[in-house]
Amino acid sequence: MTARIAIAVCALAVSGCAQWSAETRGEEYVYQLVSAVDAVQSARGARDPACYTESAQPAAVLIGGHPSPAAAIAWGAARAGVHAAVTGILDAEDADAWVQRIWQFVTIADESYYVHYNWSIGLHFGGARAPAGAPCRQASP
Repeated sequence: MTARIAIAVCALAVSGCAQWSAETRGEEYVYQLVSAVDAVQSARGARDPACYTESAQPAAVLIGGHPSPAAAIAWGAARAGVHAAVTGILDAEDADAWVQRIWQFVTIADESYYVHYNWSIGLHFGGARAPAGAPCRQASP
């Protein structure tokens, strides 16, 4: 269910981007997909507060170290919406292509880092449990 919500949020965030260039659209799809995976991982970690703590900033401040799964998805949805809005503003204002590429590269790399880190501590897309015998760790560095 959580994954479906995250994918729906991703689809909504990019639904208004038909007027963007194919390159910008593709980059936005990649960002939204990676962001949805991060949100699902965070929601799965939220189901196991004894083992996982959200420590990434500003998420830890805004949704707390032990958010509910709904709060983790809401935070992911907010990030997705803000990202799509900034991308839209850059496009509407005809920002230089290099500015748009750097925006996408940095934000995709940032989200990818968190997805990799979450995976490394056992927050796999299919479940929240760390491998047997693995110590509990924070959900974000």
